[in-house]
Amino acid sequence: MFPFPFSFFGSVVPDVPVERIANAEAMSFNGTDSCILVDNPPSLPGDATISLWTYFNNTPTHGGILGSKNFYVSANSFVLYNSSGDIFFGVGTNAGSFVSSTWTPSTALLNNWNHICIVIDTTAQTVQPYFNGVSMGSPLNIGTRNISDISNGMNISGYSTNGQYPPTLRIMDGKIDEVAIFNTVLSANKIQQIYNATAVVGGEVKTANLFTGGLDTSLVYWNRMGDS
Repeated sequence: MFPFPFSFFGSVVPDVPVERIANAEAMSFNGTDSCILVDNPPSLPGDATISLWTYFNNTPTHGGILGSKNFYVSANSFVLYNSSGDIFFGVGTNAGSFVSSTWTPSTALLNNWNHICIVIDTTAQTVQPYFNGVSMGSPLNIGTRNISDISNGMNISGYSTNGQYPPTLRIMDGKIDEVAIFNTVLSANKIQQIYNATAVVGGEVKTANLFTGGLDTSLVYWNRMGDS
């Protein structure tokens, strides 16, 4: 089990255990003032892979999905958001600047459950997104940067550009489920394995035996987003 404390609407919630059980739950966000701050996320000085499922009720200009609390404030910070229906990912280079790219998904983010996976490869110096188990377009070149600033706090839903929590803007209207972070570059086959292990049942994401076949060894964070 990997317990990680987080704050929801600014209040402390008990540690979230990793549970390997079938489920059909997700956490909803209202687009206005609902956000989670992970107070003690894992340290990621090198390679990383981020995996999660999203469902958007609208198409925002900046619909925050996941990001460092200090995005746009610190180097090696990051943000992932819905940019008018495209997937945006950026990595901070220093205070006030970042490198970024957007990718157009094969299935609309609006009114659909979709799996998004972001692979940060510090050897190749790239970020490669995957959408519903398939790689998307050309990778983003990030040079010598990484996402190590995540250790200072991570927002789930919404993000700010001044280190403020809770964010007052850019909060998603929709749902997020099965947020997982690995401290390695997952292969395309492993990402496909995660996608195939998950299905949408009754309008919610249902996962069974998600982290098997060696995935557990690199799993450093898993938030089941309200699952019991």
